[in-house]
Amino acid sequence: MCTFKELTTLKRFLLTLLTLVVFCSACLAADECSENSWQLYKSEFKKQYNSVAEEARRRSIFCNNIHMIHSHNERYKRGEVTFEMGVNQFADLSSDEFRRWLHGESVGFGSVLV
Repeated sequence: MCTFKELTTLKRFLLTLLTLVVFCSACLAADECSENSWQLYKSEFKKQYNSVAEEARRRSIFCNNIHMIHSHNERYKRGEVTFEMGVNQFADLSSDEFRRWLHGESVGFGSVLV
């Protein structure tokens, strides 16, 4: 049997460990959205933007999508969903823009060259 003090120590350890796992997970997602990752994405998919503001907007969307992909893939690893996601040429599009493109609607991608 564990004493109350041992249980409290164990709970603190587990809480610290959980906090560390969450922090590391956030660091991995942040690294995937680094300046280097953004530059590689633009290079690989030949992305160009007509203004600094448009590029900042697209990078923000890209980072949000990276975080969504990372969260989804964590769920995939736990068996909660049946498919894995990855970065593709649409990673700088909002979900609304992608949905309109997917349904063949006229989509103004702004200054994005897709």
